[in-house]
Amino acid sequence: MKSTQPALDSLKPVTLPSGLSRKFTQAELDRLWSRASENEAGCWIWNGPRYKAGYGRFYLGQMGMYAHRVMYMLLVGEIAQGLHIDHLCRVRECCNPDHLEPVTCRENIMRSPIAPAALNASKTHCKRGHSLSGNNLSVDPDGGRRCRVCSITSARERQAAAAGTPLNEPPIGVAAPLVPRRSRGADACAKGHALDSQNTYTDPKGYKHCRACRAAASSRSEARKKARR
Repeated sequence: MKSTQPALDSLKPVTLPSGLSRKFTQAELDRLWSRASENEAGCWIWNGPRYKAGYGRFYLGQMGMYAHRVMYMLLVGEIAQGLHIDHLCRVRECCNPDHLEPVTCRENIMRSPIAPAALNASKTHCKRGHSLSGNNLSVDPDGGRRCRVCSITSARERQAAAAGTPLNEPPIGVAAPLVPRRSRGADACAKGHALDSQNTYTDPKGYKHCRACRAAASSRSEARKKARR
């Protein structure tokens, strides 16, 4: 239940977007408190101006701030730099501090039931039905997930289209663990070929190259040259 308006001297300072902190005046507190009303779910609904996304907007002088962040800082305390406020109630216009939690940007996105990144992170299979796990899962440096079978198939299709030849390679197998390309300590190439003494070429910088992949690339290049003649 929404409490009565607190005493001015009991409030915490508010940190402005500029980084400066200051205390509220009595007029500002009266204006803030009068614009929030409680609904049946316990949310303090902001009845004042709102941003396009639906979050409440409160003006301190000429500066507009998120009403829920202002309410949290006043009643709970400072929000650490870089943290976002997650609405646990999933009501954007709510400014009840009990319904708010400071979290990282990634955590805030992952908790969302509608954010594309959160929806993709929860997928267990790619759009073609391949499992996004084990040796078939490739993780990008930025955390993005990819299906190895689809990635390799797409590359083969592009190469075949460029050469003007039909795609007649055998089905892709991903039994071998995925390893970074050109890795000094890898035991297999990105396509799963063993980097043993017979199949490995080591360049002057110490990077390993798969002879089978190089030969296949050379054959595809020759085929494209012949097709252009």
